[in-house]
Amino acid sequence: MRRFVPRPLRRRLRSPSVFMASAVFLAGLTGLVTTRLVAAAEAGAARYGDPVPVLIARRDLVVGTELDDSTTELRRLPAGAVPPRALHERADGRVLRQPVADGQSIVQRDLSGPGTSPLAAAVPPGTMVFAVPKGPASLQLRRGDRVDLLGAGGDAGSGSMAPVAHDAVVLAIGSDSFSVAVGRADVTAVAAAISAGEVIPALRANGAES
Repeated sequence: MRRFVPRPLRRRLRSPSVFMASAVFLAGLTGLVTTRLVAAAEAGAARYGDPVPVLIARRDLVVGTELDDSTTELRRLPAGAVPPRALHERADGRVLRQPVADGQSIVQRDLSGPGTSPLAAAVPPGTMVFAVPKGPASLQLRRGDRVDLLGAGGDAGSGSMAPVAHDAVVLAIGSDSFSVAVGRADVTAVAAAISAGEVIPALRANGAES
């Protein structure tokens, strides 16, 4: 490469004045690029807002989940990406009234009122909850299962079993009983069946029709 550059020009390029001029040019170019990058970053911050703390679900949370360190965490997100009425501080002890997906912001409407128990928060609208004693051959139910309930109902003296509730939702499982939400129209029949004796749950297929 040097053979194609005339000797006088090579001497001039090596001169201190040319070197200083090149350094000043490069410094100016670097400063211009930096200024533009900073301006772009400031524009992005102005568009999306400064980061703010937001309460986020650590995993998929079901109705009735009680919030604590294992279920939620605070993350800093741009203000423009935060939904309205999102929680900006911890809410330990509060209970969810609707499910929240993993990584989703928790908003005020997701929470039940202060002091609401996990069981009460999980009660579907239009239902009431009964504790049904387990029989000797009771099914291995899980929370969220849907069952029909069979019992003696008003015909306790006949000894025959008949449906007293359809599509009831299992909300909790205890050692001796399970809590189940039944429609208000079935409340009297279910109460009579529990009083009369054994109530048998019949597990329904997921999405089964009544």
